Amino acid sequence: MTRDPQWHLRANKGNCAGTLPAGFTLVDSLVCVGIIGILASLLLIGITAVRERSRNLQCQNNLRQSILGLIQVADRQRKIPGLNSTLLSAERPHDDVVACNALIAIAKEISVPMRAQEKVIRFDDGKTGESFPPPMFTCPSTGDRNLATRLNLGVDPIFRVHEPNKFLFARRQVELLSVSDITDGLSNTAALAERPWQTNQSKIQRAIALDNTSESASVMERKTNCQVAYSSGLLYTTSQPGCPDWWSNPYDACYDHSRPPNNAHSDCLSNISSWGESRTATTTHVVISARSYHAGGANGAFWDGSVRLANNDIDADTWRALGTFNAADEVNDW
Repeated sequence: MTRDPQWHLRANKGNCAGTLPAGFTLVDSLVCVGIIGILASLLLIGITAVRERSRNLQCQNNLRQSILGLIQVADRQRKIPGLNSTLLSAERPHDDVVACNALIAIAKEISVPMRAQEKVIRFDDGKTGESFPPPMFTCPSTGDRNLATRLNLGVDPIFRVHEPNKFLFARRQVELLSVSDITDGLSNTAALAERPWQTNQSKIQRAIALDNTSESASVMERKTNCQVAYSSGLLYTTSQPGCPDWWSNPYDACYDHSRPPNNAHSDCLSNISSWGESRTATTTHVVISARSYHAGGANGAFWDGSVRLANNDIDADTWRALGTFNAADEVNDW
């Protein structure tokens, strides 16, 4: 059969315009823009997650450095450094500084240079302004240079003036304990954890309420009173506003295991004072939870030298058991 050489022209006659691609419509453009926006947002989320992962690793490395320094000084001195006063001398007269927590001992153990200047402890070349702690006690996730490493006070801790403290980081030299006193297991006993430095910002991750709950108040009453104080803006800040003394008051550098990390209830200090015949008796109830800006939990360092992330949903009894050192309480898997 003979094929007509013009058959393809006749077949497409009248349909030439249909063979040309139509231009992009407004709907097509909006769809493309939407797709590009979704891809950009996914990329941004990925970059943010990677950055936070890097910050979290840095926080863990800082805690690891701190716990190794703590173990070293406890092994060398055969005692766990406590909250007892330590005088740091200065070159100039009357510039001596009294430090009141074990962070100073840790920093000295790993040869962090420190000096006392005008009643302020400094580790860098700064001569005026705020006195920030060494980087090993900070966490980049907090967004500042303030203290983020805290000492474990145990469970439901209470400070009583002129009385011994019932936790590892004791106040007085005669009360200091050793690592051998940790009978619950080194891997099951927390030493340090994260918590951002307290400020007057009403953020639950940072704020510490200040109330006057009576010493006989129940846990529920204390919880309610602390929340009322927090809601009314009655907050504890620092020993000297505008100059964070990261070495001074014991609760400026501590946390406790009464409640799991990053819990929804406000933290609190309850100061109760009474006057006897010869002296004033002050009792301080401490409820300062481990907190962080990491997604899902907060990092903790343990007496075996390990650093682990404790999830926010960790079993409350397990978290409390990790806070004790000689209670023979059971630590479940976490």
